[in-house]
Amino acid sequence: MRASRQSGAMRIGLGFLFCLLAMTGCVEWPDVDAPMPSRGTAGWPELQPTATLSAPATTGDEEERASAGLQARAAALRRRAALMRTAVTDEADFERLRALLSR
Repeated sequence: MRASRQSGAMRIGLGFLFCLLAMTGCVEWPDVDAPMPSRGTAGWPELQPTATLSAPATTGDEEERASAGLQARAAALRRRAALMRTAVTDEADFERLRALLSR
């Protein structure tokens, strides 16, 4: 009894699948030979000579300031991570940690 019920369900499923596949033949497919028009009007980017691409973008002074800023940010993130690793046992600890992290 169980095997006949499964085979009936399988026949219905295969019939449904066949109908779906047959209906896909009725669909009008888009023409894929031509590329789709772009929505923007920017066009292609302008090519630059390789000499300008290999030139340093910043001077030594700017690099030092950028490096110092990055190191300060990394140190602040390390301090914040250390604060977040502390144990919170009660509501007062939680509020203290929240106040320290909001700075």
